Amino acid sequence: MEKCLKTRKKKAETAKQKLFSLSYMDFSRKTVSSGDFIYFPIKDFDKSKISKLGTISSKKLPKKIRKPRTISEILSKKLSKTELTELKTSFDIFGDIILVEIPENLIKKEKLIGNSFLKLYPNIRAVFKKTGKVSGIERVRPAKRIAGTGTSEVNYKESGCIFKFDISKVFFTPRLSTEREKIFAKVKPGEIVLDMFAGVGPFSVIIAKKQPLVEKVYAIDINNTAISYLRENARINKVSDKVEAFVGDSKTTISKKFKGIADRVIMNLPKTSLNFLPTALNALKPKGGVLHYYTFKATKQEVKAEVSARLKSKKHRILSIRNVKPYAPREYCFCADIKIYK
Repeated sequence: MEKCLKTRKKKAETAKQKLFSLSYMDFSRKTVSSGDFIYFPIKDFDKSKISKLGTISSKKLPKKIRKPRTISEILSKKLSKTELTELKTSFDIFGDIILVEIPENLIKKEKLIGNSFLKLYPNIRAVFKKTGKVSGIERVRPAKRIAGTGTSEVNYKESGCIFKFDISKVFFTPRLSTEREKIFAKVKPGEIVLDMFAGVGPFSVIIAKKQPLVEKVYAIDINNTAISYLRENARINKVSDKVEAFVGDSKTTISKKFKGIADRVIMNLPKTSLNFLPTALNALKPKGGVLHYYTFKATKQEVKAEVSARLKSKKHRILSIRNVKPYAPREYCFCADIKIYK
């Protein structure tokens, strides 16, 4: 039997608020309703402070069953302390798929970990693990299913758009969703936008969808599968008339098709974007335009120094530099918005 405050239902809300304010509520037990009365579980109380709210009585109150809220909690009794410290608790959700990293020492427990994710997130149909790093010019990360059912193809929603893609055949990160919102908010009516490393089209499609007065979005990627998905995503989101996609190397494609046509160029390839700055400049209209230049650096000052050194022969102004997301210890992905003048 547990101590409780028995109060009439018409006084229940007042009693609850008073118990909260005095920290008398016992949150390990459930509140029970019976007839005209409510029984609130209480502990460490001063009877004189709550006697006017009802009577102190004893009643069997069921325990609250608290569901685990994190993967560490759900695995706390299934992994050793050492294994729990090695467990990677960060992960990505793509529609109904979770992508996780399994440390080498936990490979034998990968099915247990995968099934625990499914238990924690009932709307997820499958859990995949990364089986390698993003590599190659096509930026592909191999993945293997460790729990659940189905393929690695997903339908992912962002900013009111739907994106279809296979996580094992193209590069996509949901961790840039806020950044993509910031970019499309900068695009003005009548602009021509060039997305140099477009992938499956998150920047391109969202811009076309959210800024319907954009004149054109040209998207380039060297990964043929990514471009196939991009075209499909443009169709799904009804922006095929605004988005035109091309397979190929950005340097070659721009030199052949897109010299001097863009008002705005997106350069989302942080590792090697510096090598593509001359190409991006050639893509801008003769009157100039804006570059969204992504790079990995430790500080904003380093980004500014890199941009200023490479563009010293061009009239330009750095509009802003923002920290987009962590990349490695003491290293971040930054975006510099750069205005290039005639």
